[in-house]
Amino acid sequence: MVYQQAPTDADKSNPDNEKLQGNADFKGPGANRGCTDIICALLLIACWFAMTVIGLIVTGVVENEKLPAGDPARLINGMDYNGNICGVSNVRNDMNVSIKDLSKAYYLPSGAPVCIAKCPTAD
Repeated sequence: MVYQQAPTDADKSNPDNEKLQGNADFKGPGANRGCTDIICALLLIACWFAMTVIGLIVTGVVENEKLPAGDPARLINGMDYNGNICGVSNVRNDMNVSIKDLSKAYYLPSGAPVCIAKCPTAD
């Protein structure tokens, strides 16, 4: 390990080792600063407010004719190739099984999703 050596008298008298001094009228770097991001902050608040209003409309809390309420179940549940939500829709599939009983979506090799009761463990 390398330890710092104590300064010698020669080091103390060297002009490069003197403490820096500012001008007498220097008030620091923050003296001429001001808030320059007011417009950015207002835009950020406006965007936040707009997204909150849109979120309230699409979840159905606030009703609007032009933007109907969505279905949050579509975000957490899979959908089959007919657009039925797995585990939610009250529709019967081709094998006469209610999709409400099939909570998982499985993608076939063709890319079409189907609702299944549980995820497969092997190919």
